[in-house]
Amino acid sequence: HTCRHTCRHMAQPSLRRALRGLLVLLSCGLWYHSSPADSVMVEATPEDLLVVGAGYLGRRVAQLWREKSKVKVVAATMTEKSHEALRQEGLEPILASDLKASKLKFSQVVFCAPPSRGEASDYAKSVTDALEHLAEGGIGVFTSSASVFAEDSGNSVDESGALSDSSSAQRMLAAEEAAQRGGSAVLRLAGLY
Repeated sequence: HTCRHTCRHMAQPSLRRALRGLLVLLSCGLWYHSSPADSVMVEATPEDLLVVGAGYLGRRVAQLWREKSKVKVVAATMTEKSHEALRQEGLEPILASDLKASKLKFSQVVFCAPPSRGEASDYAKSVTDALEHLAEGGIGVFTSSASVFAEDSGNSVDESGALSDSSSAQRMLAAEEAAQRGGSAVLRLAGLY
């Protein structure tokens, strides 16, 4: 079955619509069945999801996916600070450093981690590293931001809109390119907070 969805930035998108879009993108994936050699910690099933960046958006995506399919959702974080809360929510936390060292593969990977204040290449590398855990034929989604657009007067924009030359926009655009090179969809979100 073929899935074709176009994600457009709109002047006032809702979080619910963005989350629904993420779930649609993920549910259109080709399923991957892992073998024992593919994982170090646990064997992923075809419906399992890796969420990199379990903050507000990442947790919400994880919760909706888990409610939809009652499968394992692994949430990668930089520190263990939120791990107990993630476990209580039915998610399986993992440190990003442990994930990077593992051979875990997932048929769905959503990257929701915000950029740090470092170099653009560091953030793009984080995206590339996360996508190494995407199984062949799987679906990856990078949650970017509408802040990459130069428009800041409240007017509507679409994918052809002028891009910002700010350092934060350039960091995000470099990460978008890394995601696309890795075969992932880029979803530019707005109005999340």
